[in-house]
Amino acid sequence: MKRLGLIFYLIFCAIVAWAQPPGRNAAELEVKLTLADSSQRLDLLIQLANSFGTIDTERALQYALESIEIAQVRSDTIAWTRGLLALGNIFQKNISEYDSALAYYFQATQLIELHKPVEYFIIQNAIAETYQLVGEYAQALEILVNTELALEKEGYKTALAQTQLQLGELYTQLGQFDLSESKFQNALTTFQRNNDPQKQGDTWLAWAQTHQANADWLMADSAYQLAVAAYLQGPYLQGLGQAHLGIGQVATQNRKIEDARQAWQIAIEHFGEIEDKAGLAQVYLQLGGLGMAEKDYERAYRNFQTSLNHALAVNDRRMVKNGYESLYNLSLAAGDLEAAEEYKELFVAIGEFVFIEENQREIAKLQARYDLEKKELELTNLLQERELQELQLKQRNSERNQLLMLAIVLLLLAGAGFYFFVRIRKSNRALTSTNDQIHTQNAQLEELNNTKDKFFSIIAHDVKGPLSSLRSFANLLIKYTDSLSKEEIQNLATDLDNSLKNLFSLLENLLTWARSQTGSLEFNPTSWQLNKVIEETTEVLQPTAEKKNIKLSVNVPSNSEVLADRNMITTVIRNLISNAIKFTESSGEVQVLVESYVDAFEIAVIDNGVGMPPEIKQKLFKVGEKVTQKGTANEKGTGLGLILCKEFVERNKGTIWVESEPGKGSTFRFTLPVSTTS
Repeated sequence: MKRLGLIFYLIFCAIVAWAQPPGRNAAELEVKLTLADSSQRLDLLIQLANSFGTIDTERALQYALESIEIAQVRSDTIAWTRGLLALGNIFQKNISEYDSALAYYFQATQLIELHKPVEYFIIQNAIAETYQLVGEYAQALEILVNTELALEKEGYKTALAQTQLQLGELYTQLGQFDLSESKFQNALTTFQRNNDPQKQGDTWLAWAQTHQANADWLMADSAYQLAVAAYLQGPYLQGLGQAHLGIGQVATQNRKIEDARQAWQIAIEHFGEIEDKAGLAQVYLQLGGLGMAEKDYERAYRNFQTSLNHALAVNDRRMVKNGYESLYNLSLAAGDLEAAEEYKELFVAIGEFVFIEENQREIAKLQARYDLEKKELELTNLLQERELQELQLKQRNSERNQLLMLAIVLLLLAGAGFYFFVRIRKSNRALTSTNDQIHTQNAQLEELNNTKDKFFSIIAHDVKGPLSSLRSFANLLIKYTDSLSKEEIQNLATDLDNSLKNLFSLLENLLTWARSQTGSLEFNPTSWQLNKVIEETTEVLQPTAEKKNIKLSVNVPSNSEVLADRNMITTVIRNLISNAIKFTESSGEVQVLVESYVDAFEIAVIDNGVGMPPEIKQKLFKVGEKVTQKGTANEKGTGLGLILCKEFVERNKGTIWVESEPGKGSTFRFTLPVSTTS
């Protein structure tokens, strides 16, 4: 019923959106500039700087700088501030020089900080957006929440709606979908009242992306269509391109391939008209994936290559990485192994940088989520403490009234006295219950803080080690390149490669763990043969075992169909076998055995390695404990692998445990449910 009501609301908003008047474009503003007198010129220059911001960076900079010069001569503080804001937006959105953007924003803030006109809060939003782009989610959230409160107090409704739109987008990134929808609703109401179709389109677009992130394809498609209806009134080409890009993505999820292709072709026309290379890179990447799925490898190659060229033109490293990865997968599918190897090298080279950047963003997002949950819990405690105080006040008033009435009508109100006695007892029970809740939630808050502090201290320590090693190796190569022999340089390069691999493993496990904690890791249980996954994993790890002269054997029933998420269980098996090889001496043996029961399979990874004492066994699967040991060949561990194993096994309705004694090796066992189709 709630979904039906929301759909009717979307249709109503679409009717309202079509009634809005169209906006002005940059060309019209340039014509007006040629006819404008000196009093109108300054305002038009600022409008042109903003209009050309997404079309022509050089002209946008020219107009912004000219507006600042005129404003300085006239001592027009507000116009000067707006010019600096436009200049900061150009550096943020077009050139991606975030430090320069922040510098212009802070300079603009200093000009009007004393009086705080509406432009001050617009600049605060721009600063928050910049922090959000560089992954500083906690700072962005703090600025936006404070700005929203200040704008509500000052009554600046349009600026408040823009802030609520940004808050909704940030909450979506943090996985707080209920909060984001509430902010979008409030922002949309204001933009409709202001007859602002572009902002309405921006809100519908963000709302659609929230539904898409939540896998609600019906609502996502409806919101994208409403975004198109709003953007067409401009027309606002960049918004139209993004909306049709999203419509195509939703269509592929609904297996409407031709609808997706048609939507993406429209997106290409819009992005191409304004030369939005970043948008074009996204669309051609989607079209390449479509061609690859249809095994039209020639068309897929053209689209992937076009996407890569556009991504390189705007220096979008994430899209460049996606382009190389797609070309690598395409070459493998087409059987061109030589080309696949070349693309793999390019993909790996840029992938490490992108992977580290994305992990840093995920860590910042996790920190912001922790802070948000902490603030919400603190607010709940404050509200409950206020409720407790009100109850105490009511109790005191009740007791005073009782004494007064008993003194006046003691004989006549004997029955009333009993009634008040019962009421007092009920109030006491309510007080006791509220106190118990407060104590329980305070304990939960303290446990949350302790776990978070321990976890981040582990991450800080484990990341610092490999980074220090990388810095030391790099300094040695820089200072002593001429005096080092070829063999010494090769040794340093080997050590440098090992440190990079260890850091990459740590960040990979950390990202997977963070995604599982925030609910953004997809869980897709299906029926599949366990023996095939074990054989594939042991085949990948066989070279590692052979380097240590370790025998790696597998004994799995041919019919071992389980019901579980294949990717998660592959991660578990790979971690357990890797650990077994790591902690087994040369010439040792690692076995993988599977036992079949009525409703479950039990998987055992057995080694005859160094084993472990009971005090280490107790800490293995706990987030707040740091348990890392060097392997028998001084291999380093991340300390997160077994935590991921426990998370993934339990999520697939299984159990994991360890049996080990020092010097006698270790056996890690876990269970998985039998597939009902087997």
